[in-house]
Amino acid sequence: MATQSGGKSKEEDYKGNKIIIGSDNSTYASVLKDYLLIATDKNTLQEAINTTQGQPSLASKPGAEELLTKGVDVKNPIAQVYMMDYADTIQKLMNTSSSEVTIPPSTLKQIKNLKSFVVGIGVEDAGVRMKGVVNMSPDAPKLSYKPVPGKVVSQFPAETLAMVSGGNISQSWAQGLEQVKDDPDTQKALNEIRQTVKTTVDVDLDKDVFSWMDGEFGMALIPSDRGILAQVGFGGIFVFDTSDRKTAEATLSKLDKLAKENSVLIQERDVQGKKVTEWNSPFGSLLGHGWLDDDSMFIALGGPMIDVATSKPNQPLENSDNFKAIAGNLPKQNLGYFYVDMDKTMTLVNRFSALAQTPIPPEPAAVLNSIKGIGMTSTQVGDSSGQFDMLLALKKTK
Repeated sequence: MATQSGGKSKEEDYKGNKIIIGSDNSTYASVLKDYLLIATDKNTLQEAINTTQGQPSLASKPGAEELLTKGVDVKNPIAQVYMMDYADTIQKLMNTSSSEVTIPPSTLKQIKNLKSFVVGIGVEDAGVRMKGVVNMSPDAPKLSYKPVPGKVVSQFPAETLAMVSGGNISQSWAQGLEQVKDDPDTQKALNEIRQTVKTTVDVDLDKDVFSWMDGEFGMALIPSDRGILAQVGFGGIFVFDTSDRKTAEATLSKLDKLAKENSVLIQERDVQGKKVTEWNSPFGSLLGHGWLDDDSMFIALGGPMIDVATSKPNQPLENSDNFKAIAGNLPKQNLGYFYVDMDKTMTLVNRFSALAQTPIPPEPAAVLNSIKGIGMTSTQVGDSSGQFDMLLALKKTK
């Protein structure tokens, strides 16, 4: 047997089973009944052979039977990946690795909080489905995420290129700070960021920014060929629900003041019956912000996006055929969406590639052009487990 580099592979016997060893001693393979086993470590392959001859298997480990039996429910499964003891596996990999890269204590702490996971991949009419369940360690902090209302998706139009939604950024920020509180390097970096923001824009990152982001949020990229957006072809809209409008308005006022001090023309105008504060430059309208209702604030990047943000879409994103095809059959009670309309996005990508005279190579282009879109959600299954669902929607072949 010859390897791709032209070298010869070797063979050896282990308990009546032939092991084929690659010429560089980095690949090991064996055939057991109807299965081909491949490993990068000979001991691992030998342990697999031992298992077929009566030694304890993965299924004999505590909790393994339930995980292996339950798995994840996907149609026409093509693969399932199980990790029984994630923290122990990562620790062993670190101990055997020759790399000098170290993992920060805060990251190690998060790794130890993760007990196990299972991921399933299946094929269905719409495309490729991936579903995973993550189980936390009994000692890990209990999860307490509530499903978001989902109303923010209706704020964006059907032609949206990409969108991310979720909820309670303030809670995620607080939990993140708690997880890194014992990591001096991360704390130092955070304090430097806080000081920079305070010095530059007179804003307290914790109190003036993240504290009031306690509701649902959505961020979207939307195509536009008008005004200042004509060159790039798209703009952005941010929507935040908050229970602390007073703090949000105070923070925006500070940013308005800073912009004015830097020669940005700040103007107030009425758009669709809503009061909008607009930042203008000699090149056109840069952005605008205002309130859609008593507790929903928006920021529109690019003047044309102000009209989009303040108008009720003729066809909301959630009712569009593309959104239904890409994300419509994902769990509705979720913690937010990640959504990409690949068709519309590739139109812009190809445009920029042509302008830069750097066309996408044929092989990657063929793959990208076969994708209709990407949709993903996450949900909380219990107080110590979570689930994610992803669909890679593919175009129908003609």
